[in-house]
Amino acid sequence: MEQESPIIVNIPVLSEGSTEEHTSSAPLDVVEAHHAGQDDSFVEKKATPELDQTTSPKERKMHESYNEGDFTLISSDDVAFKLPKYQLLAMSVVFRNIFQIGIDTTSEISLDDETIEDSSTLCLVLDLAQGKGSFDVARLATYSPSANGRSVTPAALGMIRQVMGFIAKWDCPMVALVIRHIHSSLATSGEASVHELFRHGAMMYEPDICAMAIRAAALRPRFLTEPSEARLLTDQIAKASVFDVVAWRLGEFETVPPKYILALLRATRLCDFTRGAKLDWNAIADEFVRLVNTANTRA
Repeated sequence: MEQESPIIVNIPVLSEGSTEEHTSSAPLDVVEAHHAGQDDSFVEKKATPELDQTTSPKERKMHESYNEGDFTLISSDDVAFKLPKYQLLAMSVVFRNIFQIGIDTTSEISLDDETIEDSSTLCLVLDLAQGKGSFDVARLATYSPSANGRSVTPAALGMIRQVMGFIAKWDCPMVALVIRHIHSSLATSGEASVHELFRHGAMMYEPDICAMAIRAAALRPRFLTEPSEARLLTDQIAKASVFDVVAWRLGEFETVPPKYILALLRATRLCDFTRGAKLDWNAIADEFVRLVNTANTRA
């Protein structure tokens, strides 16, 4: 069997003290080293973080890759990350605002959200922000009989959602740009569920990512395959199209903003989702984006 070539995504990265961009590879080969034990949670909207400023002299584990600098972040699982303060300010609008208005005068901040601020997630966010490593789609994908081909592992997708939660809370635009490039590559490669890509795009309030997922269905029709009698709202309706919203389980409605659900329902209201039916997915994607953008303009 011929070995698949890795797909590498190049992203723009700002150099220290410069407004010019240079090209760096987005580092998601580190996901496999980070994703173990992560769940599927997501912080949907930006929140004003509560900072736990710690002055305790107790010994903490120092992260092996982040152990030099004039500022320390303590993850929710009590791992210390030392890094130059300017990197933190460049990465996060919220951190920048905190220091500008003088809320914090210490050289250490402790994070306390066990879902999105643990050491694995924090390390991946910092790696993404600094353009370390390379994004190799093949390393995230394994063969999935249910998907009739290679598919990004659920754990890797869960880790991406962890990062999405962090960047939503701390407003990290450069990392958000990396995540957008990652999803674009996954949509092109066909190695991630178009259903998951749509959900991720909606969670980030990025209708163009959702549209990529919808258009991908033209080349790779996908159906929900989880065996279920769909007796409960927490069940999927098996063998239904991934874009037939009626077939979604309750948890998916709770993570996708209502505006995006309604736009998808409107864009597909005349669609025949039975297997073999010919659908104009490009037209559906265009109508979906139009509806979301119109709602944004009038909001």
